[in-house]
Amino acid sequence: LPANSPAPAAAAMALRSARTLGVVGCAAFVREALSSTTMLKGVSYGPTPVLEPAKASQMPEDDFFCDEAAPMWSSSGRGDLRTIRDMGANLVRLYGNDPRNSHEGFLNEADELGLQVAPGMSDWPYYQKYPGSCKDTDFNCFTQVKPLYLDNLRKGFLTVENRYHRSLRVMNILNEPDLKMPPTATTGGRDGPMKMARALISAFDAMLDAEKELGVTGPLINFTATFSYAICMACERFPGTPALGQMAALDDAMRHPKKYGYEPRNDITASYLARWMHSFNTQNPATDLQHQFLDAYNIAFPSTPVYIGEYHRAKSDQTQDLSTIFAVAERNPLFVGLSFFEFTVSYYKTGSETEFGMFGYGEKVVSTMDYFDAELDVYCLAPVYESDFKLSMAEQVAEVYGGFVNMGKLCEPRMAATTTTTPEQTPAPGRSSTSVAAAPTTTSAPPRPATTAGAAAETVAPTTSAPARSSSGATRRPARSTTFRGHLDRKSTTPEPLEQAPAFDLPMISGVGRFGLPAATVFLASLCAAMSAWWLAPANLPAQPGLHPVSRMAPRRG
Repeated sequence: LPANSPAPAAAAMALRSARTLGVVGCAAFVREALSSTTMLKGVSYGPTPVLEPAKASQMPEDDFFCDEAAPMWSSSGRGDLRTIRDMGANLVRLYGNDPRNSHEGFLNEADELGLQVAPGMSDWPYYQKYPGSCKDTDFNCFTQVKPLYLDNLRKGFLTVENRYHRSLRVMNILNEPDLKMPPTATTGGRDGPMKMARALISAFDAMLDAEKELGVTGPLINFTATFSYAICMACERFPGTPALGQMAALDDAMRHPKKYGYEPRNDITASYLARWMHSFNTQNPATDLQHQFLDAYNIAFPSTPVYIGEYHRAKSDQTQDLSTIFAVAERNPLFVGLSFFEFTVSYYKTGSETEFGMFGYGEKVVSTMDYFDAELDVYCLAPVYESDFKLSMAEQVAEVYGGFVNMGKLCEPRMAATTTTTPEQTPAPGRSSTSVAAAPTTTSAPPRPATTAGAAAETVAPTTSAPARSSSGATRRPARSTTFRGHLDRKSTTPEPLEQAPAFDLPMISGVGRFGLPAATVFLASLCAAMSAWWLAPANLPAQPGLHPVSRMAPRRG
């Protein structure tokens, strides 16, 4: 045809329209497939059994889903897992994890109650182990993480048939790595996101290698790395969108590991595309989520689910806020739910860090816990009320989750007074020196200071002295040479709410990270992902190739 003929232009327009309709249709298909899965309604669980920060530094460990912590979580003890189930939750998100301990009892009871479990690797191998942390090996975490995950698999995560325990849903490689590996990953130079991504992909590779060594079979769990809601100014992509820049850097590293200075032993790209779920923590109000994050996320990752690992807008009407956020989830099938932060008040923290717990500790001791070398009291649970709301915080959450709180089993709350640290007082390592929570003395709810912006996590040297002894002075088991106390040294890392909606960046494609879908759905969703990459890629950039299988995970029972 002549160069000036309108036919080529018309043909191009027709092709463009056909491509658009195809992608839109495929996207609708993928969203419909994802919408058939159960919404995550989780509770973040780290019930440190101490009443003041100074006592936390004496804790031998912070692994509270091990068998030794059964007096807190089991039905024969305080019954925390049953309380979580009764509230209507279907997921328990965990923190501390000592792989030397057995976790089979916790997983069994969670399964009996219909709860799924989201454990995480401790911070210890990444930056607390001294010497020999990931920072000592240039942020290559393979040798640190593999033996630990092998122990996790051998001590409860796997059945005797080498299949994953059916209560396990997703494994968190590291909580808020963008604020730890290194702490300047989001605010420093471009080498920060590179180091962060190298740490995550090498740890992921280590976990895959542990699975391979033990011959893991059957449905496989998902993996994630839960980022903060910080804007990553150091990231190459999405420098103005909270959390998304970190996810984009990780995505690029998973696809191009050599670019990040890492030679994987396994096909981490295929496993990432098949098994990954993105996640982040935030305390921003539900009304921020769509324009600040999801609008851009839906374009950037059109087939990878995302959830909030820690969510709680302090001093808000939780019934209203949670109802709003689940309404947002209904409109965004890639957003598959959240874990409410947190189960109990963190008395070992100070300031605004103590305002998130749904339950406080009362005066009554319901049990004692022989926790390695320490004999600890297990206090009754008491309701916590935010501001002047009629319902307790737990009742508000249960109302949205579709469950209930048995108020008859709770006890009267105590008051946590706050005192200023004097020169003679020495706060625990890694904690604020401005205030120390004194022992509670009255029966009113703990005070809730105003929320402040979180600071980046800092490196804390591991405890090397002998663990605390019981009240009788007897040592119940040999002292361990190292301690796993990852989450006891956590600081709040959630930034202040953002004001501006994010600008869209270049789109990218990631894996179809769902589970338990029919083979036909897998194929069509993979085709949709490839079509989306072809269509959404800018004209001057090639689409990222490859089909993306749906991850395999047993859906929630009951």
